[in-house]
Amino acid sequence: MDSLDHLTAARWAEIDDLFAQALDRPADERTVYLRATCGDDPALYHAVATLLDADARAEAALGESATDFAGHLLHEAATAAETAEHLTEGTRVGPYRIEGVLGRGGMGTVYRAARADGTFEKAVALKLVKRGMDTDEVLRRFRHERQILAGLDHPHIARLLDAGAADDGRPYLVMEVVDGLRITDYADRRGLDLGARLALFEQVCGAVAYAHRHLVVHRDLKPSNILVSESEDAGPPQVKLLDFGIARLLDSAPRVTLTQAGQRVLTPEYAAPEQRDGGAVTTATDVYALGVVLFELLVGRRSDGAERLSDAAPADQRRALRGDLDVLVATAMHPDPTRRYASAEALRDDLVRRRTGLPLRAQPDSRAYRLRKFVERHRVGVATTALVVVLTLAAVAALTLQQRQTARALAESEATVAFLEEVFTAVDPYDPVRLDTLRARDLLLRGGARVQATLADQPALQASLLKTIGGAFVQMGLYSDAQPLLDDALRLHREHTGASNTGIAETQQALGRVARYEGTFDIAEQHYQAALATFQRVHGPGHPHTIQTERDLAELYEETSRPAEAEAILRDLAARERNQPVPDTLDLALTLNNLAIVLRAHERYDEAEAPAEEAYTLRRVVLGDGHPAVAASLGVLGSIYRNQDRLDEAETAYRESLRVIRAALGDEHRDTQVRETHLAELLRNQGKYDESITLYRDVLERTRTTRGDDFFGVAVITSLLANVLLDAGRLAEAEAGFRDALDRMSRALPPGHIRIARTTENLALCLQAQERYAEAEPLLLDAHAMYEAAGYDATRLIERLGTFYEAWGRPSEAARWRARTTEV
Repeated sequence: MDSLDHLTAARWAEIDDLFAQALDRPADERTVYLRATCGDDPALYHAVATLLDADARAEAALGESATDFAGHLLHEAATAAETAEHLTEGTRVGPYRIEGVLGRGGMGTVYRAARADGTFEKAVALKLVKRGMDTDEVLRRFRHERQILAGLDHPHIARLLDAGAADDGRPYLVMEVVDGLRITDYADRRGLDLGARLALFEQVCGAVAYAHRHLVVHRDLKPSNILVSESEDAGPPQVKLLDFGIARLLDSAPRVTLTQAGQRVLTPEYAAPEQRDGGAVTTATDVYALGVVLFELLVGRRSDGAERLSDAAPADQRRALRGDLDVLVATAMHPDPTRRYASAEALRDDLVRRRTGLPLRAQPDSRAYRLRKFVERHRVGVATTALVVVLTLAAVAALTLQQRQTARALAESEATVAFLEEVFTAVDPYDPVRLDTLRARDLLLRGGARVQATLADQPALQASLLKTIGGAFVQMGLYSDAQPLLDDALRLHREHTGASNTGIAETQQALGRVARYEGTFDIAEQHYQAALATFQRVHGPGHPHTIQTERDLAELYEETSRPAEAEAILRDLAARERNQPVPDTLDLALTLNNLAIVLRAHERYDEAEAPAEEAYTLRRVVLGDGHPAVAASLGVLGSIYRNQDRLDEAETAYRESLRVIRAALGDEHRDTQVRETHLAELLRNQGKYDESITLYRDVLERTRTTRGDDFFGVAVITSLLANVLLDAGRLAEAEAGFRDALDRMSRALPPGHIRIARTTENLALCLQAQERYAEAEPLLLDAHAMYEAAGYDATRLIERLGTFYEAWGRPSEAARWRARTTEV
């Protein structure tokens, strides 16, 4: 490497960049790639080729990872070139005096320093951007690091103490200095036993969990960023988490791009698969890195990605690691981010549960899980993501049975999975009897028929499977298919499993959803209330089934003009969920999202914005940007922005929400069609009437085709379409639409429902536009009475009545209503 010592820091940055790109390619492609990339720069080719050759020799001779050894070479060769830029001892940077070098990084050097003005004497770590690196991009990243650190105050995270700019304008950060060893080195040098190592790791998880709660994903967790120091008062050793330089701040503000082509801002050995592939970075990304660190801490080396923790350990340690720790580490390091712990908090919770003798929340991959993965591998044959939901539900049912330790339950569990394997064999492209045109609905109908025909001698299992398949139909929005299966399931449960069986309650909850979506709200409430009573008695108030049924009731109350009851349920739920020892982020997000919907429906848009944005942010942190639940939150935010006249923000939210939902669920799904109506309504607000009418009519036609003409959604979309026609001046078409919608709503909804009130008001406005005042008057008065009876703000309608009477030439009536405006 002597021939490379003369290179400048800038040249080394270029070499480092190309070296990183070459390492990402197969070994037999690197030479061709370098020759093509370097072109007429043979010196660059020679430098990178030298590093690659040294890298190969290091891996073969030393057993050290290629990236680590290459990093050593780069560090050693670049040191001479950078030495001239290092600040010497005694140099002043702002009020600080440099005392030495602590370390060097890609953006700058970290110095040991002290206050030169005597304010305090404790040593600090001063991080200064190096010359030549003070580009706009680096400075932006540096400011981003300052923003992140300033928001974090935790005993196991290195604190930001100060910040400023040197005389030459380069920014610096001042942090507490951490005198310690990387966590793996500390554990080995002190000879820590298993319990002590896990205690240190619990501290690490606590620090990362704190960052996650503050919407920060570290993205580069590794032993060198986790130091352990001895306590000055002889207390237990203390962990400190370092280097948030490439962390991602996940708030509702525009995201900061922290990577560019050629930059290497992660450590591949600790990076999650989705991170290496350029996918979405979420809290699960940090969990993967924590799993790799824990594996190394307990075994003494990194995992190869395939071996079990206990199998990798020395023979005398395997017994202590086998079982729960195998499951825990495998869950943290699962290649599928949806199968990992959702956050560091969840990982730490299982560590505590293991330490205290409680069962882990994580479960090893089961036969049911392998069955679900089989369907995912043959997604083309399945032809819809909805079927994956079905398998997930069925797998959960099987797991629930497996967890009961009776022979009968285990036998039923195996029968459940065996049955599903037989049903879903039809999607295997290599099976000779596969039906190429089989769709999810056909497959589920076939499964339901088979359950009813072949499992009559096992009524409990038959009821459970019918409930599962019926619930899948509900998820897919196919309510008429769900109804008979769920009815049969409820009958079988009542006849064969006893009145207190929770299968009855679960079936009633699903039937409640069918009834609500079909507009039979009184039946829906009966099912929900019965299910809730059982769940509360059997499981208690904190159980997921109890909580979900309360959410369902709140949605029902919102839809039936009982907003106060809905809001009370959701605010109570949110408070309970926040106070859980280990809060479930996604459950809280769902509750907040539903609360925002209730407040929005009650036209309290400013109040709705905060819970809607919090729900969106929480979901993004855990799930990433492309998840349907994140898209759902975007849809709620879009509607709030639209009603606040923030139309550009609303359009961005609506279009992204629709894009994600359509990709995930397809054009025929209810949620896709709901988001299309949101976008159509926004187009109406923007005065793009033709586009809005075309989109509404397309959605209306598809809804009629997939749900039938009697589906309640037909009434809603018809009313929304009539609003656009009214705005566009197509009054005859608008009037016909309002009358059709009003007739449908009056048959489906209770008297005085807010939808009926709004449609009545809009029909009156349509008649007023045609100067048919005598016909419009009783409709406006009826709408006003419904608004007041339902507890909705009637101010706008009162103002409208004043304008109406003025246009009709009845000034005394107009004055009377305008006087009421001042009273309100």
